[in-house]
Amino acid sequence: GDKRAFRMIVSSVPLPIPIFSINDVYCYPNPTKDEITFSKLPLDKIKLKIYNIVGEKVFEREISGDINNEWKWDCRNDANEKVASGIYIYVISDGQTTKRGKLGIIK
Repeated sequence: GDKRAFRMIVSSVPLPIPIFSINDVYCYPNPTKDEITFSKLPLDKIKLKIYNIVGEKVFEREISGDINNEWKWDCRNDANEKVASGIYIYVISDGQTTKRGKLGIIK
C-alpha cells in the first residue's frame, strides 16, 4: 500500500474585522422580556439613548461592542431600576450619523 502523509497548512493571515456603521445596527430579541442585544455596532464608541413613548429619557450611555460587535442592555434605567413594559425609542449616534428605532419590552 501507498502511504502518504498530509500536512494541514494554517495561514497566519488575520481574518478581516467586520466594519459596521450606525445604519447597520439592530436589536434582538424584539420585543424582549429582560435583555436586548444591540448588534453590528461600529468599532468606535457610540452614544445610546433610550426614551419611553412619551419622550422621557430613561437610559443614556456611551457604548462599544464586544468581540462580536454586540452590547446587551439589561432593560434598566439610569437609576438601575427595571423599566416598565411598553414601547421604547432608541437613538444611537456616532457624532455624525444618527439612527432611531423602536424596541418593545413585555413582562
